[in-house]
Amino acid sequence: MPSSSYTNSKYVVPAVKYLDPLNIDLIKALYKHGPSNLSEIARSIGASKRTIHSRFSKLKKRNILRIRALARYNMLGLVPVYAFISTRHEYNIKLLNFLKEFDYTREISLCLGTISGFFVNFVIPVVRVKEFEELMILLVESNLVKQYKLYYLSDIESFLPNFNYFNPSTNYWFFDLEQFAQEMKTYGFSRITFSEPDSYEINADDIDVFIVCELENDATTRLARIAKALNVSRALVKYHYDFHVYGRLIKGYHIDFPYFSQNTYVKMIVRLTFNKQIELEKFAYLVSRTPFVRLLCKELRKNSLLMKAEFFSNLAIEFFYYIIKEFGNEFTINDIECYIIDERNYFEKPLPKELFRKEKGWNFRIVYYEDKIKGLCKN
Repeated sequence: MPSSSYTNSKYVVPAVKYLDPLNIDLIKALYKHGPSNLSEIARSIGASKRTIHSRFSKLKKRNILRIRALARYNMLGLVPVYAFISTRHEYNIKLLNFLKEFDYTREISLCLGTISGFFVNFVIPVVRVKEFEELMILLVESNLVKQYKLYYLSDIESFLPNFNYFNPSTNYWFFDLEQFAQEMKTYGFSRITFSEPDSYEINADDIDVFIVCELENDATTRLARIAKALNVSRALVKYHYDFHVYGRLIKGYHIDFPYFSQNTYVKMIVRLTFNKQIELEKFAYLVSRTPFVRLLCKELRKNSLLMKAEFFSNLAIEFFYYIIKEFGNEFTINDIECYIIDERNYFEKPLPKELFRKEKGWNFRIVYYEDKIKGLCKN
C-alpha cells in the first residue's frame, strides 16, 4: 500500500506519435458532432477541408481512429449487460465459441480480477432477460461456466481524456495526483447525471434499427451504403436518419484512439458502489476530469458505477487509494471490484439487426441456444 506521504504522486507517460494539436482538435470535433460532415468540422477548427479529410482518412485506414455511435438502447427494447464469466480450463474454447455465436454478444475480452476469465458485453432484448438468465444458469449446470456476475446498465456516457494533462511540445502526458486533488478541492465538484429509462418500449422500425446498428458498429458508414443494403432509396434512409435516428435513437459518439504509448497503460473495468446517487454522480465528475476514463455506466436501479478506463500502468491502485482518502467527505465508496482487461484476443460483432422485425420485436433463439449448450456438453 502506498505511504501516506505520497512522495511519488507525479506520473509521466509518452503519447502515441499521432497525437498532435490538429488531431486533438479533430478528435474533439468528431466526439461532439460525429463524422457525417468533415467539411463543417474543418471550418469549425480552422483547417482546410483537404487537410482534415486527409488526416481523417489516414487515421481510419491505419485502424488508429474508430468512431461509434452511442445508442439509446431502451428505445430499441434492449438493455446492455456487462458480464464477468469464469470457466474451467478445459472448457475455455467451448465457452468462447458459444459466446461468439450467441446473437446478442457485442464484445469479448479476457479479464483478470474478482472473477477471472471472460469479460462479455451483451445487449439483451429486455423482454427476454429471464430467458437470458436461465441460459446462464444452464451454462453453470452444464459445467461450461464456474461462476459469473451480471450487471445491467441503465445509462452509458463516453468521455475523451482531459487533454489539459497532455503537452504537445514534448508529446508526453503528465498527471500529478496531489495537484489534481488540490484543484478539485479548490474549484469544487459538479455532477454527471445518470438517468433510468422511463420505459423499454420499442420506438423504431426496421429501417431505424438497421441504421442504428450500422452506425453503432462504425459511425462513418455512409447512408448510401445503408440504402443499398436495404434496397431502398438514399432519400428514404436520410429521412429516417434525420427525423428518427439522430439525436433520438443515437445520443452521441464514442472515439477509440490510442492516446498513450503501447505498454505504458493498463485497461480496466472498475465497479464502485455508493450510498447515494448524488455521491456516484460526484465521483463520476471527478474521474471524468482525468486523462483515464473512456466510458462511465450506471448500473440499473443501483447506486453502482462501472468505469472503463486506461490507467498509466503504475498508477491505478494509488489513484483509488488516494482519491478515497482525500475525498471521503464527498462520497462513501462501499465496495470496489477491479478487472484488468486484455484485448489481445479481443472479439467484437455488431448488433443482430437481422433478428429485428417491428411487428415482432427481437427474435431470441432460446431453443437453438439450449440445444447448442447441450451439444457442447456431449462433445
